[in-house]
Amino acid sequence: MRSIEHEGQTFEYDESCIFNYGWQKQVVSEDASKNFRAAERLFCGKDEEVAERLGGSMDAMGELIKAIMQDNGRAAKN
Repeated sequence: MRSIEHEGQTFEYDESCIFNYGWQKQVVSEDASKNFRAAERLFCGKDEEVAERLGGSMDAMGELIKAIMQDNGRAAKN
């Protein structure tokens, strides 16, 4: 588990997803149900709670996932 500060809140997630090929495939899939499963996996089953904390916005959830991926990209380079 790892955490990230985003929009003034702290969110926990499973960093093992970020570099997992299967998870990456779910994230970029055109099948929305796969996208939702990826978010559920990333947030350890608490994706709905995370979304609620973000005001229920799909855009905000996407921005959080993008921030997580960027944060882990920097971590991988260091």
